[in-house]
Amino acid sequence: METEHERPTIPVGCAGTERTLDFAREVAYGIEEERCVSEIFVLSRAEDIRFGTLGVAVVVLPASGSLHIADLKDDTRYYTVESADPAQYRRLGKNTAKYVKNHHLDADFDGRVVMK
Repeated sequence: METEHERPTIPVGCAGTERTLDFAREVAYGIEEERCVSEIFVLSRAEDIRFGTLGVAVVVLPASGSLHIADLKDDTRYYTVESADPAQYRRLGKNTAKYVKNHHLDADFDGRVVMK
């Protein structure tokens, strides 16, 4: 059986407001539903992305949430959600975990996917 230390950990950074913390928790729930581990941290600046060992991070700002991938150039966001719907942030978390596990992303989302 897989332990928590053997599952991938995905950092989730947020602006630290109550709203962004709530959305970051939704992202974390989505990540955990896919059997990955999340770690929420507060960004001091939007550019302070903390990539985990997997080279990915989720950033939740007041108007959006994005999956960032360290290998992409020019801070391109791979997947972005611009919504006030908590379910969209949970889906962002699920899709982030699926990306990490090399699974297909959910097609039903109100986000934008940018391929490199």
